[in-house]
Amino acid sequence: MTYPLGRMSFVILLALIFVAAPIWSLVGPGLFGWHIRQPAAWQGGLEALAVFASLTVAVRWLRGPACAVAVIAVVALYARHHGVDFAMFASYVYLEGLFALGGILMGGRVGRAPSGQVVIALAGLIGWSLLLWLASIVGLGSMTELGWLAVVVLLPALLFYRGPRLIMLLLGSVRRVSRSQPATAALIATLCLVMFAKASVSTGFDSNWYGLAADRVLLASGNVFLSEGLTAPVHYYPKLTEMLHVPLALLGSIPAVVGMNIGCWLATLGTASLILRELRVRSAWRPLIIALVATLPAFANVAMTAKGDALAAWLLSVALLAVLRLRHGHGATWFWIALAAALMASQARLSNIPYALALTLLATLFGARSLLQRRSLPRSPLPWPAMILAMASVVVFVLITARTWWLTGVPLIAPNAALDLFASWGMELRAPAGRLPTTDLLVYLPPGSTLLTYLFDPRRYPMVQIVWTGNVWLFLPLATLVLGWASPVTWRRAAPVLFIGLLFFPMLLGNKYIPASGADGNYFITPVICLILYGGFLVQQVATRWQVVPSVAATLRVLLYLFASASALMCLVTGMWGPGTRAFDLKMDRPLRDLQLRRETTWRDTGMTEFASRLQLHQARTRVVGDVGGDGFWLPVRYEPFDIIALTRPASVDSLDSTLRFLRATDVRFLIVRRAPAEGTGTHTLLWQAADRLRRTGAAEQVYADDHYALWYLPPEAPAPAAR
Repeated sequence: MTYPLGRMSFVILLALIFVAAPIWSLVGPGLFGWHIRQPAAWQGGLEALAVFASLTVAVRWLRGPACAVAVIAVVALYARHHGVDFAMFASYVYLEGLFALGGILMGGRVGRAPSGQVVIALAGLIGWSLLLWLASIVGLGSMTELGWLAVVVLLPALLFYRGPRLIMLLLGSVRRVSRSQPATAALIATLCLVMFAKASVSTGFDSNWYGLAADRVLLASGNVFLSEGLTAPVHYYPKLTEMLHVPLALLGSIPAVVGMNIGCWLATLGTASLILRELRVRSAWRPLIIALVATLPAFANVAMTAKGDALAAWLLSVALLAVLRLRHGHGATWFWIALAAALMASQARLSNIPYALALTLLATLFGARSLLQRRSLPRSPLPWPAMILAMASVVVFVLITARTWWLTGVPLIAPNAALDLFASWGMELRAPAGRLPTTDLLVYLPPGSTLLTYLFDPRRYPMVQIVWTGNVWLFLPLATLVLGWASPVTWRRAAPVLFIGLLFFPMLLGNKYIPASGADGNYFITPVICLILYGGFLVQQVATRWQVVPSVAATLRVLLYLFASASALMCLVTGMWGPGTRAFDLKMDRPLRDLQLRRETTWRDTGMTEFASRLQLHQARTRVVGDVGGDGFWLPVRYEPFDIIALTRPASVDSLDSTLRFLRATDVRFLIVRRAPAEGTGTHTLLWQAADRLRRTGAAEQVYADDHYALWYLPPEAPAPAAR
């Protein structure tokens, strides 16, 4: 058998097209062409390249203590330069505490196998979530009280747990990979460091609505069960992830909060490796396939935010691992693990409910088959620890759903189709909660054009530009078709993975935005990961067929590494809309806790310093409505943009009189309004008219004004002005 030059040349050409087309889409005519010209991008990229080269040399050429010292020195130097060393340590200790709690709860019943450590991590997450929500429902739900709960529960767990530690499991995995593929290990490690660094300089719009707003929006009134936000549905989503962020939010460090999500990103990579083991993918291929998962922009970029996508991705990967182990005859324990993980995933991100339901269906089918096959065998003891874990997840689910129901009158606030269904049952959405808006960002494209856009031209979808779903998942099966595979292929072993992966297509083309088929790429993290894992399973079949021609496998490895490297660079440039990390400097004294400094910097850059200084005199739960856009989320109070109110509950602010009634009914205390009325009849004009009416009737007083905006105070005792 000779080297298939013609076929391999075609595969290489395909790879170059698949890599170059989306990069050109984003950097050429796309807005990221400006990004790469910024010093923070290209100089930050060179710094990351130096870190990558240093780590590669260390793990490739050094051994023993010398390797450890070199790696620690590189990591510590980079982390201190970006001021994220404290954040990395704090998030690690927190996650280690959760893991230790899980180990104590499971009581050594799962052994020391890697799959057993996944169960321990799941037990810690469920157990800690249950404590947080139970404490809140009995009245101990303020940030300070939950912080002390973390100290009282997690610190002893960390001290007294005698099982394997997360850090040792991580180092063991890195050691195994670095022996055979040092560049792959260095790439993933460098990307992890870059993610922390980017979190210290760039913060996405959504992060200020999720994990970074606990002190002002989630728990400002002292409990998660009290209403905090106004109309935006995000305030009433399941708050599993945000509650887990609370102990880290107390530290006043943005990268520390994000660090929990980066930890979930790493945990997903570890669980995906175990899934590949279940598919019998050999160790020679696993690291490269995991690198493709790690560098997926939709996954890595959203893991840099304070949203729940990374946690949901890990929980769904645990459920998939459990489904596979249940199918492969590892016992009924995995049925309950699958149910628990899927149920928790549905509360981490609502967009993952379809995947959670699909995994629950698979677990039920394989569980029933296993039960029928074992009816003639002696009865085995019930897997009580896993059953209790599943029941605990049900309690967490009930508590989280009860909060949404209590605040909104419905158990689920999205999608809008669910609200329509509830309304037909007599369950109306309670004010001030609103519905998901439709937006022009979701550009309508026909199905074929949509798929091609996601694959090669992501700039056409603003919602995908920073969370691109990649295209390597299509390249892998195409390369398999071109090169051929070993016969027979045991494809049935990977059928559950393929089934979840194929959900990408109906979810993409028929998701909740029915009139506009484009949606955030992070909605599809789990199916895309599954498609990559399945593609890796197929590529191994190619290598098996051409095993007498080792250069075929070597060429494929180079191509996979090309995809991973290109995706990592895209993450550096596009993550959270920020151009890279930082320009070159020798500053090593950046603060350990950056939140207040970031707030003050944003206030200064947006001209809101004086506004913020006056609002700081009031409680964090003080409600403010304004038209300063997303910059207002950095203010030290509860802020909601008026245009979001108009989008999510338009009937409440569709006229001057209704706007005045809304402001009075929702206890709004401050307005931030443009000094001069905007032209036309838009939301800015309406808010200015409301402030002007309140001023003329003596129901509002101006506190401060600059050349552009005015801050108006609405006293609580002020009578409602009469309509004119």
